[in-house]
Amino acid sequence: MRWSVKIGRLTGTEIRIHLSLLLLLLWLGISTWHQGTPVDVLIVLALVCLSFTCVLLHELGHVLMGLRFGITTPRIVLYPIGGVAWMKRIPREPRVELLIALAGPMVNIFLAAIGILVIRGTILIPLRETPTSFEEFVAALIWINLALGAFNLIPAFPMDGGRILRALLAMKFSFEKATAIAVRIGEAFGIVFAVYSIIAAQPVLFLISLFLIFSASAEGSVVKREQLLEGLAASDAAIKEFHTLKMQDTIHHAVTLVLDGSQPDFPVVNSAGQCTAIATRNDLIRVLRDQGPNAPVSEAIRDTPAQIHADTSATEAWRRLLESGLPGAAVVDSHGSLCQWLTLENIEELIQTRAATHEFLTNQQG
Repeated sequence: MRWSVKIGRLTGTEIRIHLSLLLLLLWLGISTWHQGTPVDVLIVLALVCLSFTCVLLHELGHVLMGLRFGITTPRIVLYPIGGVAWMKRIPREPRVELLIALAGPMVNIFLAAIGILVIRGTILIPLRETPTSFEEFVAALIWINLALGAFNLIPAFPMDGGRILRALLAMKFSFEKATAIAVRIGEAFGIVFAVYSIIAAQPVLFLISLFLIFSASAEGSVVKREQLLEGLAASDAAIKEFHTLKMQDTIHHAVTLVLDGSQPDFPVVNSAGQCTAIATRNDLIRVLRDQGPNAPVSEAIRDTPAQIHADTSATEAWRRLLESGLPGAAVVDSHGSLCQWLTLENIEELIQTRAATHEFLTNQQG
């Protein structure tokens, strides 16, 4: 993922830190150095690092609860404004989403309870920007966890509280309608936060408000797309007529196919008809520029694209294509041979067609 670095992997989930968070640590270290002592710098950085460790544990709470229901999380990314767990799919069962959403804040409450047990009465200690004792340090961590838990329970979608709200609404309405209501409430909270952050000069809250507005809208769009793809298979979205390349084909041959048609990217197949790589238009042109027209296609290939069976649901095929980060995916038969070619453009065209048809039928009924 761009602008982030991998720091480890837990329970099959890749943990990454966004570079902006590292810049925040650097800025805090420098500013504390100018105002205090080296010891103050170490204390502040330790407190910030432990705070984001609590954020990571919060996200891992979602991950572990998701695993109980067979939902994996490819990665967690830590940002200056918090963490984001990118789950492989959105849970549509209200009870499942409710439990997964509650897991994160419950971790923070549990961590705060541990802190209180470590030093009784710690939360009564006044907070300082730079704790000067162990008790003050623990008190700061307790308040941070209580704040994280409480803030995430605000019913502003797609925060945990917003997901809890959607789960409760989905017990009465359809998942799509529950999402639409939760999205509108989330956008409203985002606007309120944005206005308040400007009045109170709170830049971090302003960033959170933008995150709420755009993330809520984005997830609402994803749910609408998934609804339009319901009942369709990967073979319904893929194209049957397309060109393929072989490793030994020349760049000249490949570029000719690009110029003769509208296909920008090509599956590369072996002698058994299996798709082993993908060659994109940009890579083909790059090799043409660097090595000339007689260079083999093997010089322009990328990783093996996703292999999707023809009867896989269109929604799952769409997710796997997005996860691959490649412009195309191979739709294969029972023998693993390439039979169709799937691109994001194909899926988008199918979604637009289904949306237009649905709108026409709705207008006719109205």
